[in-house]
Amino acid sequence: MMANIIVNINKDSIYSTLDTIFSNDNLIHLQNFYQYKMANTKDSPLSLKLDTTLSDTEKDALWQELLSSANTVETNFIFIDNFSQYNSDILQLHLSDTNLLCDRLKGFLQKKKTIPHKIDILFNRIRNSFAHGRIAKVDSYLIFEDKTTNQLTARIVLTENVLINWKKSIELFLEKSINFNHIQL
Repeated sequence: MMANIIVNINKDSIYSTLDTIFSNDNLIHLQNFYQYKMANTKDSPLSLKLDTTLSDTEKDALWQELLSSANTVETNFIFIDNFSQYNSDILQLHLSDTNLLCDRLKGFLQKKKTIPHKIDILFNRIRNSFAHGRIAKVDSYLIFEDKTTNQLTARIVLTENVLINWKKSIELFLEKSINFNHIQL
């Protein structure tokens, strides 16, 4: 019965300018980090190249570290091939247009064939949100959205503190990684 439910995820949130969302101290650092340094290699010449330099095992370890540092679990994030198969999951996470509730860290992210790993998908969608101004604020939560012409392809609920902590965790992870000793963070 749940399979027949159609979930509406096409309505944009009410976006704000970045200077009204982030504190002045964090705005430039977070935008530069997530929009440029965490971008996939093809999207930014300033990329740290996580998508091409880290192995899948390293990406898995980083993903688990980020979830742990944010005190959340992987089941709060769904990576979607086909939206119709995940209608009930989107509803259950309160991420549809009609039941959007900013109550914890969570999200749905449409997979891309050219970006296979979930950590690369996550940072690609966050990067696109920064680049295209698709960030909204509800209380202390931030809603990051990515969109094709006709449909939202991601809706991610995070906080500014999580973005700050993730930035620090990623930098520490990369400092420990032999592959990144030559890159300046």
